Amino acid sequence: MSSLAMDRAMLEWSRRRPGDGYTFGVLMGVGGPMPPLPRLAALVQRRAADVPCLSWHLTGPPREETWQPYQGFDAGAHIHRLELPPGPDPHTRALTVLANQQVPGAGPLWGLWALDGDQPDTYLLGYLVHQAAQDGVGAAHALERLFGDTCGDGAEDGIAESDGQPEPLVGSGVPSLATTGQRSLVTAAVPLDLLRAAAGSGPSTVHDAYLAALAGALRWWLPPADSSHDVPVRVPFSIRQPDDDPALGNHVGNARLLLPVTEPDPARRLAEVTRQMSAVKTPAHRERTRGRLARVPEQQLLRRIPEPVSPVDSLLCATSLRIRQPLTVAGAPVVTAAAVPPLVGGHLLTSMLCTHDTGAAVSFTTQIAHQEIRRLPALWQEAVVELAAAV
Repeated sequence: MSSLAMDRAMLEWSRRRPGDGYTFGVLMGVGGPMPPLPRLAALVQRRAADVPCLSWHLTGPPREETWQPYQGFDAGAHIHRLELPPGPDPHTRALTVLANQQVPGAGPLWGLWALDGDQPDTYLLGYLVHQAAQDGVGAAHALERLFGDTCGDGAEDGIAESDGQPEPLVGSGVPSLATTGQRSLVTAAVPLDLLRAAAGSGPSTVHDAYLAALAGALRWWLPPADSSHDVPVRVPFSIRQPDDDPALGNHVGNARLLLPVTEPDPARRLAEVTRQMSAVKTPAHRERTRGRLARVPEQQLLRRIPEPVSPVDSLLCATSLRIRQPLTVAGAPVVTAAAVPPLVGGHLLTSMLCTHDTGAAVSFTTQIAHQEIRRLPALWQEAVVELAAAV
């Protein structure tokens, strides 16, 4: 089971702070003609029984909510057609338009949006979900169950005791999850094999290589005053156990890492990222985080939600979503996948890696001026190439 305390706190947070940025997802490029939306809805309706996170919701009195099937679940209410505004770079426009959509606030907190592609007989299909319902591993699992043939997997470490009285959970009506302000997204892709090469043959993972390349990109992108010291970032990590439902609720902690942007050597940047991430990924660390989340009341969790995403704590969040199997939608293959990252609290931006099939795409989202981040994806690509040549 997920941490019900965390799920309840996330749900209440969505009620109190609608649009605070906990909506995330994936934009898939599909190599076939767009099916009629009723056909897509029928496909989802058939498979939703095997994916509880799609047809269940957290419901009940405040502080007593439990996961229950949503009575009268209708997949068609979660599937939408979306038109792109005119302009260049349709893929970037699609990501940005998708990121600013409203996830339905009644019932299960997810949606699908279909958009025209930039080539004949192709289209884009976006999936968005609120983290009150799923974390990143859960979202990947849901997509694999919807559009694949088999299942896929996937605070600083502690939460301090509260000073003073805990803030009470206050019951609300149906949560409204509209975004506030306009988010911009930029993205770039590299072959997954190149990112694997950048990880080298040692203990580093693809995720470590992604973070090391992010450190290189930030080294070149940040103003000199900000790149003269290592950059604190928040990195979510899974705390799942084998008997946990892979898709429903939150099974996640987050670690505060220092990205080594002051290190000029790419191989040493990778070694430092790997050293920090290895400490996070130990079974003891995961179990300790899991135990603390299980013990802390949701009132305290609710108070602590903003702290790891304050600008005092960290510059950005760096996360990832791994789709482990080929996907098809109504018989047409998914040929590309790019993330729509969350953008929470006071973070300047969020970076999210999405891997699928033979591709790896990094996305950056922010509410600052678009021109300020449009160089970041290309800088990340350059950092991946540099790292692959160095290890």
